[in-house]
Amino acid sequence: MQSNYVRFKSEDVWPKQEKYELADDDLFFLKDFNETHGFSMKDAELEALIEAFEMRSGREFIITWIDMKDFILFDVRDKYTFNNLEKIYNYWRVKRDTVKRPLLR
Repeated sequence: MQSNYVRFKSEDVWPKQEKYELADDDLFFLKDFNETHGFSMKDAELEALIEAFEMRSGREFIITWIDMKDFILFDVRDKYTFNNLEKIYNYWRVKRDTVKRPLLR
């Protein structure tokens, strides 16, 4: 008796998401952040920051703010300051802790 099997790799079934797309709650956060701090951060900038946080973290490991500060580009640091970037980091961290999984898979 002969058996046949089909083998799938997980990325064949569920391709890995490489770009973060803002959800409604992200857009509300961004609007509030901009109004509260007098910034005009764009959707793409918030997406890029969240992607950076995710890429520096693992499935079970979340990078600390202290470690993440070293990876933020100078032009972003100058534009938004570490204090405000830490607020974005904290937003991302709470969101990730709430869903109990990486935001990029």
